[in-house]
Amino acid sequence: MMFKIIKEVWADEPTKPIPVGFPSPIASETIQDLIASLTNWLINIGLAIAVLMLIYGALVFITAGGVETRVTQGRKILTWSVIGLATLLLAKGAEFVIRSFLA
Repeated sequence: MMFKIIKEVWADEPTKPIPVGFPSPIASETIQDLIASLTNWLINIGLAIAVLMLIYGALVFITAGGVETRVTQGRKILTWSVIGLATLLLAKGAEFVIRSFLA
């Protein structure tokens, strides 16, 4: 009985097509713009990771409590995160240099 009522109610309504459209996730028009978008995205993620590693290394160093292995571990984390941060910043600068040569 219940299915008959539902079927009759749905049968009375006309079906209309629902337009479905998806915007392009790639907002770039050229391959150069796409590469620039990708590099900016990757550099921003790398910068966030480098800053988090700096904070983590500082916490390890501060909470070492005089234990030599923890102090050494904190120094290594700080050293490598600074090297990673410098590398990312140089990569960002290299992008501008390469663009100026190609333009």
